[in-house]
Amino acid sequence: MIFNDKNSFIRYIKSLDELGFGSQGITYHDFNSGKAIKVFHEFFENEEVDQYWWQVRDILKFRDFTNETYVFPEQMIMVEGRLVGYISRFVNGKVISTIDPLKVNLDKLIKASAYAIKDIRIISQKKILTYDVMYNIMYGMGKFHVIDTDEYCYSDKDYKLILHENNVNFNMGIMYFLVDNLFNEFVEKSKILSEMYDTRDCDILEFLMELKKQLSEYVGCDIKTLSQAKSCLNKLKRKSEFIRGC
Repeated sequence: MIFNDKNSFIRYIKSLDELGFGSQGITYHDFNSGKAIKVFHEFFENEEVDQYWWQVRDILKFRDFTNETYVFPEQMIMVEGRLVGYISRFVNGKVISTIDPLKVNLDKLIKASAYAIKDIRIISQKKILTYDVMYNIMYGMGKFHVIDTDEYCYSDKDYKLILHENNVNFNMGIMYFLVDNLFNEFVEKSKILSEMYDTRDCDILEFLMELKKQLSEYVGCDIKTLSQAKSCLNKLKRKSEFIRGC
């Protein structure tokens, strides 16, 4: 996408719906194209984006790689010859830090995790190493999506090492979302759960199913949401490691 005039671009983004902002920029939804538009903070601060840094990183290096879970940049946005952002596909959902974990259907969450695991294996086989995943996991329509993937890179590490790191990055987000400052005490009392939670390099499906199983056994019924296991919530106040916006 190319704009020869800065004011034209400003008018364009003002016509879009703002989705949210992070450390690098603000993301919008273009209903006409069905795309997500990310604009770097430097544009709004009238500062130069480090063009050389982005050339070295190659912002579009994964654009031809089809993947359901990980949302990669597809096109650069240039304004008056300057790189100011990029375009990616739009996905429905909310960042998990803004979702109430007690209200999420666990069976659907487990199914969504199964899809994500397949994609983690695929990108790991392609030597793609993930970065800064925990607060960029979205959940909606029964699926997980990971956004803000522009800092991912190809790695020359062994496949198993890449898979390990990618699993940990994803698992930490899901585990903290469900457990941190909520069910820590319950998890710590279980040898199986505590070992998986502490290592984080487990099969996330096994952790989720075991958590659901043990909570269900404790409350005496097959729970569908964590709200049904409120009696298992932490009794003591803890310092939160996972920052929630809900």
